[in-house]
Amino acid sequence: MVNIVINLISVLLILGFSQKMVQPKAFTIKKPAVIAQKQPIPTEKGRTKNGKKHGFWRYYNQEGKEERREKWKNGTLAYTIWFDKNHKKIKWQKANGEVKTIKNCDCK
Repeated sequence: MVNIVINLISVLLILGFSQKMVQPKAFTIKKPAVIAQKQPIPTEKGRTKNGKKHGFWRYYNQEGKEERREKWKNGTLAYTIWFDKNHKKIKWQKANGEVKTIKNCDCK
């Protein structure tokens, strides 16, 4: 009986090594192609209080750069600051229409 078991194991080992061992292929999940999409550039950003503009509101051009900033208080415009393409202040305008042009200002 022991001899039969030893012979059977020997035969199985010989057959196992003599036959081509088939390895299972690695299971891979193909992910769908991700298409990079540009995030929409906000045209304005700010907060409200009781449904009215309040605090600083920022307005952006098509490149996403800030072109002006407004200060609001409970829905009433206090002033507006205008910026150039390098984000330097160029003009300051009060709500009553008074305009102050800023020259050679390195402030932001």
